[in-house]
Amino acid sequence: MRAVIMAGGKGMRLRPYTKVIPKPLIPLNEIPILEIILRQLQYHGFTHVTLTLNYKARLIQSYFGDGKWLGLSLDYTIEDKELSTIGPLALINNLNEPFLLMNADILTDIDFGKFYKDHLKSKAVGTVMLYQYGLNVDFGVIERDSEGDIVNYVEKPSQNVLISSGIYMLNPESLNCIKKGEKLGAPEFLQRLINSNKRVKSNIHEGVWMDIGTKKGLDEAEEFFQKNRKKILKTESEDLMEKERVV
Repeated sequence: MRAVIMAGGKGMRLRPYTKVIPKPLIPLNEIPILEIILRQLQYHGFTHVTLTLNYKARLIQSYFGDGKWLGLSLDYTIEDKELSTIGPLALINNLNEPFLLMNADILTDIDFGKFYKDHLKSKAVGTVMLYQYGLNVDFGVIERDSEGDIVNYVEKPSQNVLISSGIYMLNPESLNCIKKGEKLGAPEFLQRLINSNKRVKSNIHEGVWMDIGTKKGLDEAEEFFQKNRKKILKTESEDLMEKERVV
């Protein structure tokens, strides 16, 4: 099973931390977030992972090496310029099977193996994992009728919206709509697939999903991981954790 992790961002919202280390190496309870993700993927049956890198790429390569100490085969694609979420896929030469694509700044308990299998069964060209996100409004919201009369006043309401989790399953044919070297984000890419009459499916994850791309998100994720480590890393091998990394 194959996966691609987008790990090339500069992490501007996490400055000054990311001036020193790239965001994927920022630790949660002493474990870099990207290592947590890789260990989850290995647990769920993935064997080959490609990391797309740009900012401080050598630090990430030096830390993870060939991935054998994680039970994975790791390789790397280096962007000469920022290509957003989807653009780097055109630089990978051997994406000839369905693959998982995800960001490197997510803490989640998604069953990646089940997501992979569900996508294969769907026969869709792509599947987006969604998450129900609570959106809080910091002001009182007014509802009025056609005459301008106020009919309802709700103080600081909250509502749930479905958002992209930054986790996708894609078939190789989806890469046909990406031009090599172009900067391409997920929204435009998915719209291209839809406009080409390709079926794009969605699943909804109802468990844990946390974005560590902000200081607030990082603090919340670290607190959660410290208390719920076994929920995120379901099986931990002490030999693996203590084994000397081959750099």
